[in-house]
Amino acid sequence: MINLMSSIVHLFHEAEERPTSYTTQLLRENFPAEFVASRQVECLLKLIARTGDDLLRSQFGVLLLMNVTRRVLAIVREAAASTKATPSELEKRAMEWLNEKEQEDSEESGREPSPSSATSPAPFGLTRAPSALPKPERRCMSVKFTDEAVLHGVRSASGLPLRDRGSPLLKRAPSVVVPGQQELRRIPSRRSTSVDDGDAAELFPVHTEKFYEEAQKGIDEFRDEVEGMTEELCRRARRQLHPSDTVLTIGCTHTTLSYLVQAAEEGVPLHVIILEGSPSAIEAVEALAAQLRQRQVTVDVLPDSDAFVVMSLCTKVLVSAESVLANGGMLAPVGAHMVCVAARHFAVPCLVATTTLKMSPYYPSDKLCTRLVRIARSGAQEIPWSTFGGPERVLPQPYGVSVPDGGRSFTVHAPVTEYVPPELIALYLTNETEFTPSQIHHFVRANYSDAD
Repeated sequence: MINLMSSIVHLFHEAEERPTSYTTQLLRENFPAEFVASRQVECLLKLIARTGDDLLRSQFGVLLLMNVTRRVLAIVREAAASTKATPSELEKRAMEWLNEKEQEDSEESGREPSPSSATSPAPFGLTRAPSALPKPERRCMSVKFTDEAVLHGVRSASGLPLRDRGSPLLKRAPSVVVPGQQELRRIPSRRSTSVDDGDAAELFPVHTEKFYEEAQKGIDEFRDEVEGMTEELCRRARRQLHPSDTVLTIGCTHTTLSYLVQAAEEGVPLHVIILEGSPSAIEAVEALAAQLRQRQVTVDVLPDSDAFVVMSLCTKVLVSAESVLANGGMLAPVGAHMVCVAARHFAVPCLVATTTLKMSPYYPSDKLCTRLVRIARSGAQEIPWSTFGGPERVLPQPYGVSVPDGGRSFTVHAPVTEYVPPELIALYLTNETEFTPSQIHHFVRANYSDAD
């Protein structure tokens, strides 16, 4: 997905550099270079956000994809903040850029540029006199993420309304929202009102070439960070697990597999109890047990019903998270809540092995996590969320297929994930450091923007 976002930035930059692009049209119509540069950044943010929405609506959509989208949006905003330029610098660069395009057009058409054009500061019809610049209405410059409304009512120098031919990428990205998404409104505080007023007039007067370079560089660094997150998490296993520990885990995920195998390879003598984690496939649990036994680790594989019986023998519980929510809770594979409740009864600390990329700016609206609410100062988005899968995982075919469509008198509940509240979790083990559940909210606030 990160490679997709990087390709979007690259293709969008190429599209805006073309002589037929809307950016070139605006500059040739003597629009302020500051306004044109801001429009490019806004359109790029819009395109990335729409791509993230499309991926969320797909069958592979999880909160992790939303986190990646918001991190990329934050990188683009940081690139825009670090490449700001003054209006005079932007006007000078725009004039040079138009001259270059004019020379390229002349060379392609086989015509040599005239001597007068070589000595003049700009080609005929492309002179950017500050007094001749038609200023668009301020309300148009403050509108976010619109196609036609950005230049509504603004006309070109010839008196005809401008048509936004735009980027082909942006044209192919329809405006989508999550089905059932709602806006939750509350009375804003004085602080949130001042922040919202400042965001409404946000502009991006950037040096475009430097902006795209910084954005690509930031996305590449983010890709490298994501690729090394699990490895960095596993490096900390040696000091987080002790030789006398009896660790209980449920099922087998890529994170717990890498974490326990790394601890075993570093010579930490452990006793690991693995619960089967039904209805997931038992083959993954057996593969984890085999790898640990090869590294001289004592392993017991037990059914899920033995969790309460063996919990008094354990010193730590290790589980993985699908998503870490802003309130300190988590969405985990089914069965994790049962294990955490048993651990709390016997005062056994429950550790969650995860990465910071899974920390999401959403919190559940109820204990069943039927809806997720995004944290915000004045307004919040609420989206429906389901922790259930198809009945095929519980009932074999053809029964699992016929249950939802056959009009039978019983209902099959097949949960895939379940919500674990923060009071059942002792510590989050991440690739950066250890977090308590109460610290997740501060981390999310620091890494995600309300504007995204």
